[in-house]
Amino acid sequence: MGPKIKAVTDTGPIIHLREIGAEKALSAFRLLAPPAVSLETKIPGSVKISRNFDRNIAQILQNEFGIGIAESQCIALAKSEKISIFLTDDLDARTAAKEFGLEPHGTIGIILKAYRQKIFSKKDAIALIYKMKTRSTIYITQDLISHIILEIEKR
Repeated sequence: MGPKIKAVTDTGPIIHLREIGAEKALSAFRLLAPPAVSLETKIPGSVKISRNFDRNIAQILQNEFGIGIAESQCIALAKSEKISIFLTDDLDARTAAKEFGLEPHGTIGIILKAYRQKIFSKKDAIALIYKMKTRSTIYITQDLISHIILEIEKR
């Protein structure tokens, strides 16, 4: 397993990984989350809750990008902690994150990172990607699933 990368996580990836039985993928990261995330879902024990962010920036993000409080707190927290990775599946939050110089990564990227760190075998990673279509509330196209499976098969 490679070194853990510091990241801030939003609610979506936690929920989607839980839905497919893949929460252990989060162990590829050292994770922080703001309080609003813990109000939306049960936070795994490996995720540290932090209030170290500027609430004014979070409010501005909500107003400017029309994103939720959890997403805006995540971006403000990442900036405050000088963390460049933001885990989210929310398209508007990804757009806002990029505007603030962050790298957004979604549930698929988390599974791929966990696979690269040998948290999941190739067979398990592929099975989890397929499960996303049938057992998760995330929207994912069959074309994207096929593309991701091909990428995993190449490694």
